Amino acid sequence: MSKTINIGLSTEELNNLQKEVDNWAKMLDNASKNIVKDLSELALNNMQKIYGQSNFATSTPMDFSITGAEYDKKVAMSGEQALYCEFGTGTMGEQNSHPQKNEFGLNPYNSGKTIRMMTSELKTKKGIPIDGLYWTYRDESGNIVYTQGIPAQKEGYDSLKLISKKAPSIIRKRVQEAIK
Repeated sequence: MSKTINIGLSTEELNNLQKEVDNWAKMLDNASKNIVKDLSELALNNMQKIYGQSNFATSTPMDFSITGAEYDKKVAMSGEQALYCEFGTGTMGEQNSHPQKNEFGLNPYNSGKTIRMMTSELKTKKGIPIDGLYWTYRDESGNIVYTQGIPAQKEGYDSLKLISKKAPSIIRKRVQEAIK
């Protein structure tokens, strides 16, 4: 789409052109702010949706937030288990590993002195497969819980992929709104 502007050389015509250019700059600036806002809200909603679909009895509440200025927003998930939710833990996390786990200097999925191997005499009691790695912890009531971990939920990673996919259409929409 192009627009033809005839420019006169009088002071008044040049001043009018300057006003029109300033108006376009304001509209495009507004479009930029709206693009950042739309993409950050899309990421936030997607992270909340992914987390909300997890069915882990041991999940703790997470906080989701958007911070930053109009042009530089960040979307975050925080809480006691935020890293575990994003990257997964144990055998379950390893089976559905996070593609970027190694970039964050985190421990291997099955590491530490409390990891145990399930034996046949415990299998029927605890539901962990024979030869499966597990560990235990106490729940809020003090009961011992046997776990093989949780799969990676990838709230942040999947949301980044989503906004990367949706960004061109959101940008196109906001710029078209600005130039109409």
